[in-house]
Amino acid sequence: MPPSTIAIEANNKNSDLAPVTDADGIRHLVKGPVLPRDVWHDAKGFRYIVKLNEFNQPIQKGGKILVSFLGDIAKNDSLCPVGVPSWRAVNNQLKTNVVTMIRKHFVLPDGPLVNKALVMRIDKPWNNHRYKLKKDFFDPVNKSREENYANVPDGVSTRSWTELVDYWLLPEAMEKSEMGKNARALQGNKHNSGATSFANRRVDMKEKKGEFSELAFFKSVYAKEDGSFKEGTLPHQFVVSLH
Repeated sequence: MPPSTIAIEANNKNSDLAPVTDADGIRHLVKGPVLPRDVWHDAKGFRYIVKLNEFNQPIQKGGKILVSFLGDIAKNDSLCPVGVPSWRAVNNQLKTNVVTMIRKHFVLPDGPLVNKALVMRIDKPWNNHRYKLKKDFFDPVNKSREENYANVPDGVSTRSWTELVDYWLLPEAMEKSEMGKNARALQGNKHNSGATSFANRRVDMKEKKGEFSELAFFKSVYAKEDGSFKEGTLPHQFVVSLH
């Protein structure tokens, strides 16, 4: 079911409402979940208004919609080809096209700093997308290079997939992958923020408690319900200092 609109209310703070503008520049509030497909195919021509914090991180309902949309863009091979060795190496014109696409659907502050933040934000979901492709479609042990070439995932061009397979089979790429596996195995700090971004977690805390310290924020994200921390997640001297 597509999201519904309601009359605009001044200074509305309902976290389930997303402010939008229509083709005539009139503001509305959108209620309910908004999926990337709703943004791509919005028949009303809505552009979602996004607030940014001091770090140019998207916040509140509009920010959540934007982050979800960026994750969808990261899976679009025509906009973000997976065959490039790193997000940094993606063609600058493609990144410009991505920013133009985002601004077509969202109202954001102007300026190069915001554009740069949008581009950087896609890095993580793009890498996560490639990781899932590798896990589901790439098998260097039981399949030859040609067999891996033939296992092209839906939504990925043959050229991008071939380039990606070639990259994964490079000795330096395989070494980097192994280092990444070892690093992930050592990670003990698991946050309890769920799908809520740290930026929105800060907004929620500020609305409930006013000003707060970085220590209070850290504890809200990583501490268990009883206020303790999982053993081994932090150096002993730091855990002691938190109590």
